[in-house]
Amino acid sequence: MGHGGIKYISELFGCNRNTITEGKSELENSEVEKFNEKAIREQGGGRKSCFEQIPELDEVFLLVEEDTEGDPMEEKTKWTYLGSAEKVHKTNLDATGGE
Repeated sequence: MGHGGIKYISELFGCNRNTITEGKSELENSEVEKFNEKAIREQGGGRKSCFEQIPELDEVFLLVEEDTEGDPMEEKTKWTYLGSAEKVHKTNLDATGGE
């Protein structure tokens, strides 16, 4: 990287110059095999699915099903376009049987 390269990259990506310098140093001083490792985390590591943490989450999505979309390739990826107040209103109406 030539003169001013680190400054250019930091401005381009909006990150600190020290971050670029540390990353460059890591790349220059690391073994090539380290970057070919398949995974850093152990199997099962990382954040648990919200569906595991909140068992009734699927039921909540059923209450707002008409306003819910999902990824056709990933069954568990869902979202809704309703705001927080609208979700509360819809779920309360369904729970009380009202309209």
